[in-house]
Amino acid sequence: MAYSHNSIGNIYAAQNKHKEALISFEKAFALWKSIDYTPGYVGSYISIAEELYKIGSFDKSKENYLEACAMSIKLDDKRGLQSAYMGLAYVLVKKKEFSEAKAYFEKALTLAQKMNAQKKLQDVYEGLSKLELAQGNYESALRNFELVALYKDIIINDDNNQKMLQAQMQ
Repeated sequence: MAYSHNSIGNIYAAQNKHKEALISFEKAFALWKSIDYTPGYVGSYISIAEELYKIGSFDKSKENYLEACAMSIKLDDKRGLQSAYMGLAYVLVKKKEFSEAKAYFEKALTLAQKMNAQKKLQDVYEGLSKLELAQGNYESALRNFELVALYKDIIINDDNNQKMLQAQMQ
């Protein structure tokens, strides 16, 4: 049932019905909690935090991202932790807490590098570019944006190589 509420929340989120999405994600979290399924907590905390961010409730969003970080560390969930760090960094940029935001982007970068996750690396550099831009550090923002473009090209090339390989095997 928790998966159903989570899926409904994702549908509402895709339709930009953030309050409805938030209700569904909170129901999913309550169900995960009722059966003490801690792996479900991380995704719920992140989904709730994302919707709170979208409606401008940055302090509550921050709280949920911090809970997601704590639970991810407890569960040794590197993907969840990397996502929580990213979301938290964006909240901190909105709150103009730039040095703290940078620290979380850097933590997210370290995890993305360890996972060799190209898309996540692209996302981190995009976040760092936006952070630098918000601070008026245009040269640094440009350097990070160039890395975004580099990783985008790497991802596209990897996809094209995979498609060519599949076509050759048929």
